[in-house]
Amino acid sequence: DPGAELQVDYAGATVPWVDPATGQVQTAQVLLAVFPFSQYTFAIALPSQRTTDFVRGIVAALSFFGGVPRGLTSDNLKAFVIKSHRYEPTFNQVCDQLSAHYQVDLLATRPRKPKDKAAVEGGVKTIYTRLYAPLRDRVFTSIDQINLAFADQLRAHNERPFQKRPGSRLTVFLDEELPLLTSLPSTPFQPKTTVRAKVSLSYHVYLSEGGNYYSVPYRYVSKKADIVYGPDLVEIYVGPDRVATHERCHPADRGRYVTSLDHMPASHQEWKRSRGF
Repeated sequence: DPGAELQVDYAGATVPWVDPATGQVQTAQVLLAVFPFSQYTFAIALPSQRTTDFVRGIVAALSFFGGVPRGLTSDNLKAFVIKSHRYEPTFNQVCDQLSAHYQVDLLATRPRKPKDKAAVEGGVKTIYTRLYAPLRDRVFTSIDQINLAFADQLRAHNERPFQKRPGSRLTVFLDEELPLLTSLPSTPFQPKTTVRAKVSLSYHVYLSEGGNYYSVPYRYVSKKADIVYGPDLVEIYVGPDRVATHERCHPADRGRYVTSLDHMPASHQEWKRSRGF
């Protein structure tokens, strides 16, 4: 059905690039996203197949398409599925967050059933001819450069007239699929991670990723807390209640204490005010 499903997969071949600082040759993974009905195609070079990069590729793909399909299908990638199952696979936490953010159903192909994502399998073969081959003699010095080159090749690929049906990938998508997609959320998805921590006697929790301390109201000293964090924000929960929110420290900061005045006991607040803070 038009607009019902977006199929995604990594191409088997990587794209080399040269780090100008070291001269070392690196490789970029290429994630492909295809709507089966129109065959409208998106491709992005990424540093790895890790979940964070996989999700970043999906976010970029949905932005490129300008809408959200009903379902998102991939095979049983480690970045996508933590437990495969014929009917009810278990998706990892970040992909579940993405599903909730975009209100899109996650679908995993059955193991060893390539026909479940035939469109993207076929798209990979075409992309080797339309993207990889024209760029094979280019020397790239960053993944951003690769993606700029991909954008030009993708435009030509999607605008190329079909041989056996009217229009092109672009015109069929615009006319018959885009109107059926749901609107993108006002903000793109940013993955969050949850870790457990104990509130210290100084009424802070320690976030090991970054090595910084974030305050909670002092009455929660010695309680177990859940720290939910993304690139920009740290939220702290005790039980079901969110008890603190902080801007996340810059990645270069370590050992920093981020403290809200109203989290302190009254005696600490008075001392801080007396010191002119």
